[in-house]
Amino acid sequence: MPVVVDYVWDDKGQRTNIRPMDTELVKVKQAGNITEVTYTSRRSKGGTTRKISKDEYVDIRDGQVKEFNHQDRRSDDLKSVSRSMKQGRDMINANVINPAEWRWITLTYAENMTDQKKLYNDFKNFLRKLKPFYSFNRYIICVEPQRRGAWHIHLLLGFPTEAPFIPNDILAQTWGHGFVKARKLDNVDNVGAYLTAYLADIPLDELTPSEVGRACTVKEVDTLDENGKPVKKRVLKGARLSMYPAGMHIFRWSRNCKKPSVKLCTASTAEKLVEGQTLTYESTKHITDVDTGFESIINYRAYNSGRKDTNEVQRVYHRMARKPKAAYPGFDIRKRI
Repeated sequence: MPVVVDYVWDDKGQRTNIRPMDTELVKVKQAGNITEVTYTSRRSKGGTTRKISKDEYVDIRDGQVKEFNHQDRRSDDLKSVSRSMKQGRDMINANVINPAEWRWITLTYAENMTDQKKLYNDFKNFLRKLKPFYSFNRYIICVEPQRRGAWHIHLLLGFPTEAPFIPNDILAQTWGHGFVKARKLDNVDNVGAYLTAYLADIPLDELTPSEVGRACTVKEVDTLDENGKPVKKRVLKGARLSMYPAGMHIFRWSRNCKKPSVKLCTASTAEKLVEGQTLTYESTKHITDVDTGFESIINYRAYNSGRKDTNEVQRVYHRMARKPKAAYPGFDIRKRI
């Protein structure tokens, strides 16, 4: 019998949440303004994955359902790209705490340049030429493959105080290989999530009807237009991941960039750490494996200390977390809410 992964539902058919008791352990990841708290009620001694079907499996550490790729090498490549995206997201959030101190600069090539060594050499030369005129003190770069075969370099350039205005024509002259665009990040409160989604997704208006027809997940997302203004756009989620070649360093950063912190602590300690922060997302998943008797509850929460206008979101999620729920086999739900 396959493993069953589902959200937790209340008696009215609405999703609800189960949180740990004060003395239970949770994993806390802190990256700048973003704090993630993950609780797993039972840890497996028999590996970190469970097969759901011939095409899907679940990672029992975080409850994420993933697809098998039956071409083993490509499957490994996509897993590596996904790990790189998560690492890059966390590094960006750990450092871009005040977006006003950063500039997002996109460097493009006029021709279909695919030489990775030349890509990074060109970038280093660009920084070397720019440094005498602008006092930036840190950077994070990520590369983005284009469907036409070329590469873009996305550069996050950090300054000790508010980032100065840098004219695009000056940047283009310094770059010397194609088009350049500089943008502010003032309207983005989770830069890591925003930029990694930008690198992974493809807007629908860039796809042909046949490609859209094969899409597995189409979603409307918040993004920025060419002038840095918030807009909504429909995208094909994760469609660009398969364009990254195996072994490529997608992200690089300066040596003085901070790394996110990860630690285990009690749930009560975690509550003190996120006190006053805005809860932006919460989900609880229930995993059961009837054949082995394995059962687990995974509660995941994300907080953003830089977001100030979502008190209603906090009320909704806390209310959901405290709704009574008939217990699943093996769990006294009422003790956990």
